[in-house]
Amino acid sequence: MLFKPVISVARSNRVPWLLGRRLAAAPVTGFHTKQVVVLDACATTACRSSQLGPCIMGARSVSTSGVNFQDLSYEDLKALMQGGDIQLIDVREPAEVAASGKIGNAINIPLGQVKDALLMSEEAFQKAYHAQKPQSYDHNIVFYGLGPIKSHAALKLAHKAGYTHAREYSAGWEDYKAKKGT
Repeated sequence: MLFKPVISVARSNRVPWLLGRRLAAAPVTGFHTKQVVVLDACATTACRSSQLGPCIMGARSVSTSGVNFQDLSYEDLKALMQGGDIQLIDVREPAEVAASGKIGNAINIPLGQVKDALLMSEEAFQKAYHAQKPQSYDHNIVFYGLGPIKSHAALKLAHKAGYTHAREYSAGWEDYKAKKGT
């Protein structure tokens, strides 16, 4: 029998998880709300297609208190850029960008315009920023500024506007320029 580990966030003692294309929920007791749980689930075809649904073979708690999945490291940013699958948004003022430069193909949306820009229609966004508007479900949206202050503020605004998968490169332009030069 094959086992496939699945990671999910428990909410209200029910763990939503996906095996193949089938979404199932199984009651899990003994875990706190919003605690990450690793499930050892049966991944055999017979188990997935049974009327009872996929089998949970065991569950164990995993601590993620020191992990921030929204903040990218220089290496993460570099990998996304090399893959070409990134929507990089520089939230500094245009004068700052003109004076010091920007990362790759980043588009410049000053922090004061981020909320309005994300709520614009696709046509208005295209006209204003000469780029395709990110979709709220995109996982490749990354904000950065000179350092962590503006990028974090932009990330909060994006999350409030429904872009819940957006991330930030909090080290910012200064860190990128220093590491790129080495």
